[in-house]
Amino acid sequence: MTEDLYGIFFDNDEKHINEVRECPQIRCIKVPGIKNIKEISIDIPEFASHKNGVPDLFIEVVAPKRKDLFDIGSGFNVEHYDILYDWVVEGVSLPSNKRYAIFDFDRTITQIEGFISPPRGHSPGMAGFGQFLQKWDKYKSLDITPLMMMTYLCGADRLPILQSAFDLCKDNGINIVILTNNSICTIDPLLLYDVMSVFNLRKEDFILLCSNQYRGDKKETLKANLANICRFAGGKTVRKMALCRFRKTKLRRFRKKSLRKTRKNYKKSTN
Repeated sequence: MTEDLYGIFFDNDEKHINEVRECPQIRCIKVPGIKNIKEISIDIPEFASHKNGVPDLFIEVVAPKRKDLFDIGSGFNVEHYDILYDWVVEGVSLPSNKRYAIFDFDRTITQIEGFISPPRGHSPGMAGFGQFLQKWDKYKSLDITPLMMMTYLCGADRLPILQSAFDLCKDNGINIVILTNNSICTIDPLLLYDVMSVFNLRKEDFILLCSNQYRGDKKETLKANLANICRFAGGKTVRKMALCRFRKTKLRRFRKKSLRKTRKNYKKSTN
């Protein structure tokens, strides 16, 4: 049995993969994605099948001036479900409540970079869209639902794959973590909870972690918020690490003191 069975981490960004890879007991899986954001566009023909019935009025609301959004090759897909399934089976003898399946949001769960939310001053979550749209006659009849939002963000064909992945984790008692650098995580976390309900996930069914609170460093986010990931993944708890630093400092001071004493005794013996 390999050691990287307490956590599995999916992300499209190599930088974040390398950060979390320092945790030896978290298996890191790089999902595909275009590196150059300028190559991403909602104007390509494939976007029509991606959004699959999402009304154009909705696209006007959530992407009025943004064209660098859609990354057709990105995101968690069938091959990643197979990797997750094998990881679950491989560690079946471990306590499930100490295992974590960790997912990035933008271009890992979704195929869209970014997330549009209602302007500040409106109700948090999906309810804010309803209030916001009442200002324009054109949009008053538009009812933005979590399913509509996630179809736009993830693509209609990928929703069943993601549903299967989250069901696999829930059925086997594995903790689900959404670890994102998206600012919406801190600005309006209820919006993320609302859209994740599409996958039959309630707020208490997953852990939401905002890495933008830790300068975008996802390893530091995990260490700060999940002590068991620190212990299992890093080999030492934060407390043990601090104790180790204290002992090293104390040892250095002792050595300096001993060295001064030795020098003093040497001078006395030579006089």
